[in-house]
Amino acid sequence: MTMKKAIARIVAATLWGLAATAAEADYLQDHGSSVTIVDARPSEDSASNSGSVWMWNDNYGIQQVGDAATEPSRLALLQRDLNQGLEPGMLHSPLVLKRYCIRLDNQKAEVNQALAVAAVGVFGAFAGQTTGSGTASFFEIEIEAVVNDQLETVHLRYPNGRKVYANWGERKNVEPLMAAMGQAHAELISKIKANGGIERAQASQGFRRFSDMFPEKDAAQD
Repeated sequence: MTMKKAIARIVAATLWGLAATAAEADYLQDHGSSVTIVDARPSEDSASNSGSVWMWNDNYGIQQVGDAATEPSRLALLQRDLNQGLEPGMLHSPLVLKRYCIRLDNQKAEVNQALAVAAVGVFGAFAGQTTGSGTASFFEIEIEAVVNDQLETVHLRYPNGRKVYANWGERKNVEPLMAAMGQAHAELISKIKANGGIERAQASQGFRRFSDMFPEKDAAQD
């Protein structure tokens, strides 16, 4: 086996586990839903792929985390966080999700690991692979959503100092991803509030208070 093929096999083995399901049902609770999300993402956003296995490629060591690797789904978690973070009236229409892409950028760690392979020999590298891969660099999350007729974007790079093992469903691997998603959702909520959401909520509450002053009129119209 050539050195080039050995490195390719090591990197592919490192990345395969991210396509597995990360089942952690306690992350999702039933809070009721006042936010409607329309999923208008391109199909490639929901798929898992392993990038390139060649060091000289820009996608080397970059894994896209598809929908199947987050359970509960990222849309359900986004809806939960929006329900908790936004006040009634902040959205006057459904949120249209144009993009929600998650990548694990492990490029630097994979390059270092591949160089170590060349230094210590192929046999030693395969022996070390049984315990796990190198340390990941960061999660990268991109969200684009049309909210109240405005396009809101979030681009988050979340440092992840943990190791990525073949069993992606282990909690030690799930927790940093969930933390990254939560931070991205918080940034989206902040942008919605900053771009008129608070004013809409206040106006909505003011209208309801005015209507409460004339309950008899409302009853007569019914």
